[in-house]
Formats: sequence, structure tokens, C-alpha cells
Amino acid sequence: MLFKKKNCPHCESEYDEMLDYCPYCKKTNEELIQHRQFSQITYLPFYRQLILIGIALFGFLSAQILFSILFNGVYQADNIKGTMLINTLSYLVFFGGIIAVIYPYLRAFWDRLKSFRPFLIGIVTCIAVVGGETLINLIINQIHPTHTGGNQSIAELLVLNYPVVAILILGIIGPICEEFGYRVGLFSFLKRVHPVLAYLGTGLVFALIHFDFTNPDLINELLLSITYFWAGIVFSLSYEIGGIGASSFGHILNNLFSIIIILVGLNI
Repeated sequence: MLFKKKNCPHCESEYDEMLDYCPYCKKTNEELIQHRQFSQITYLPFYRQLILIGIALFGFLSAQILFSILFNGVYQADNIKGTMLINTLSYLVFFGGIIAVIYPYLRAFWDRLKSFRPFLIGIVTCIAVVGGETLINLIINQIHPTHTGGNQSIAELLVLNYPVVAILILGIIGPICEEFGYRVGLFSFLKRVHPVLAYLGTGLVFALIHFDFTNPDLINELLLSITYFWAGIVFSLSYEIGGIGASSFGHILNNLFSIIIILVGLNI
């Protein structure tokens, strides 16, 4: 039912019934507001959601491969510098692609940031993610001791060698890109089909994108992916309750907290 179109009662134009407002006359979709209840999801036309999903799943990876080829000399000369350069450029391309897709609907996102509610929910989100991950790690280590995963190891090297750039890219831009790609794109699209599919599907994909398949210790990566699955579920719930501002702010706080832990560890 969520892929149906409706006729605008004001201008009589046909448009996606899940949009916040008519894209033609900009009148608020009152039926959606009444139907939404507690949900703060921002729906885009489903083809734009598909583009966001494509950018998140394949665009970022393609950019990494391209820049790896272009800057192979830098990478060979300095592994850490090359990795930071490749990741920075890839995230900037990712961010640019996201902005291009959502640009006509920026109003819908901006309107959700005019109160403190999303930011308060974002703080609670961060606490829930960190607390849940800590508990999960404690339980897992009682069963099978784990060590730092490949994804986290790379992040630590980048933070320790380029802290300012890491804060900007890994702490702020990266989380925003992921939230628009996996929450506004993937979660919202799957929510059109079924809520359970949206939560489980987004959580699973969020775990997979942080899975280092090049790590020879795949059991360790599999166990660590449980914490990413948890984070994906919490960020999705935060997005539904507080909108993209809540999940993005919570994601940013979570990543900045991880960066601070790494930097504090350096000074001990």
C-alpha cells in the first residue's frame, strides 16, 4: 500500500502518498500526518530512495576503488596517508551524491531540526548504542574472546595519525552519509514493505558494511558484527522516533566518542 499515489486535494496533481507534502504546490500531506502517529520518517520518492541505497552500497565502494587506482603511488609510499586520502575523497564523493539526491527535499529534513527533540533523542541513542555494544562485547568475550576487527584497526590508525581530518570525516561526514544512505534510503524503502523487514534488513546491511572480509579471522569479524547489527537497529529506531536529525546526531556522537577513546588511549 505504501507505493500508491494520491491526488493532491489542493492542486489535484498525482504524487507519492508517503511524501510529507505535495511536490507541486508544496501543501502539507495532512493524511500522512494523521497516519504517521509517532513516526518521524521522511519518505522520498521511492526511486530516489533506491538511488540513495545504490550510492551507499556501491557508490562509496566504487569511489574507493577509483581513488585507490589514482593514488596508488601515494598508498605505496605511505600506507596510512594513502588510506586517509582515499577514504576522505570517497566520503566527500559520497556526501556530494547524497546532497544531489535529497536537494529538492531539503525542506522536509530541515523542518525536523527546528526543536531540541531530535538532539535529545540523539543523545539517548548514543548512550543506547554504546551501552548495548559494551554489554554485547562482555557476553561475547565470555564465550569466545575477541580482538579489534580490521575495520576498527584502520580507523584507529587514521585517528592517531590524522586526528583533525578523522574527526571531520569519520566523526561527522561519514555518519551523516551513512544515515541518509541506510536510514532515509534503505530503511524507509523497506518500511514501505514491512516494519520488521526494515529493521532486520537495515541492521544486517549495517553489520555487513563494517565486516572486514579480508581479515583472516572471520569468526572474530562475525562476532564483532553483532555489535554493528545492534547499532543499526538502534539508529533505525532513533530515526523512526526522532527523524534523521536524531539518528544522525546519535551516530555522530557515537563515532566522536570512539575517536576520543582512541585519542585518550594514546595519551595514557
